[in-house]
Amino acid sequence: MFAASIKDGRANCLHRRLFVVDAQADGSLTIKQPTIVLDVSPAPKGTPVPDDSNLPDRASVERALVENALKSFLDEVAAQRAKEVDTISRHMEISLGELIHRQNLQLAELVGRQQQSGVTVPGLDGNIALSESHLDELNNRLENRRAELRNEKQCTIGDILHLGRAWVLPHPDQTVERPLAVHRVIRRSQSTLV
Repeated sequence: MFAASIKDGRANCLHRRLFVVDAQADGSLTIKQPTIVLDVSPAPKGTPVPDDSNLPDRASVERALVENALKSFLDEVAAQRAKEVDTISRHMEISLGELIHRQNLQLAELVGRQQQSGVTVPGLDGNIALSESHLDELNNRLENRRAELRNEKQCTIGDILHLGRAWVLPHPDQTVERPLAVHRVIRRSQSTLV
């Protein structure tokens, strides 16, 4: 059983999921839903553990996990993230663009008043300097936010954490015939966890 996450370019964890890799004695690997553990029950103490020498090593299991499950998980999260970032980017461009436009108009008005008067008006130079400073701040905010959004759009597979492993053996009573209604209830315990 593994836990894996998808992170954006700013190292924010976007999603985390559990994965189960079913390794058979013949070396085949299958990705299962983590709900499979609901179908097993603990084995009695002293149940012998089978030989695991034919099972794939952990690196092979992780490689199968990446190829068969995590790549599609990454694609799914990346598509969703791209849509979210595009929406945020459009709104950010509109709102900061409007603030920059208003500040440009205010600066143009102040510079126009300065040029019309031809003489130094008290406080006008200070207002122009403040307006230019505020305009620079807005432009810096816009550029910084664009860079952040580019990073937030980039998605990668984050940490892959191995949570544990278990042998799943057939339940000793699985050969007993039971009625269908009871069989459905019994089916949840058709496997034994060692």
